Amino acid sequence: SSYYADRGSYSVLLRDDGVEASIKTQVMDLSSYSEVKIRFSFFVVQFEAEEDYWLQVSTAGGNTFQTVATWQLGVDFSNGERHLEEVSISGPFSDQTHFRFRCDASGNRDYLFLDEIELSGCEENEIAIQKSIQSCTASGEILMERWNDIGNAHQVDQIPLNLPPTGTSTL
Repeated sequence: SSYYADRGSYSVLLRDDGVEASIKTQVMDLSSYSEVKIRFSFFVVQFEAEEDYWLQVSTAGGNTFQTVATWQLGVDFSNGERHLEEVSISGPFSDQTHFRFRCDASGNRDYLFLDEIELSGCEENEIAIQKSIQSCTASGEILMERWNDIGNAHQVDQIPLNLPPTGTSTL
């Protein structure tokens, strides 16, 4: 839905806690990365008390996931407001890494819209001067993927991230 997109025309819609409740990346080789940062915006509609959503990571090819961040209504956000978040996740990672957003709501009309999702990280041998998504100052390669205008507010199973990063640059 363009109404709930932060920028662009579309956002990812997650709802309830069933089939349409999660979105995950395809497998990524992040074995040489010591830290990954995920930055995104979200907008929630009709969540009720104690409903929440999670950011999870799998280093086992998507067979098991570990929750690395949780957002709960009334504690971390309110319905009907745009929120911006940035999460730093420490490794180790593997060559079978997935990230997943998962909604934990109670009904099909409990909506979580995600947009402007960015993934960045520094390789293990790099030294980050500032812990900020804009300035991972180091020598070597910096990985930067942006999930923008994906899906069209319908069920989305996976975001294709096993393609070459769109923003990799050598310093």
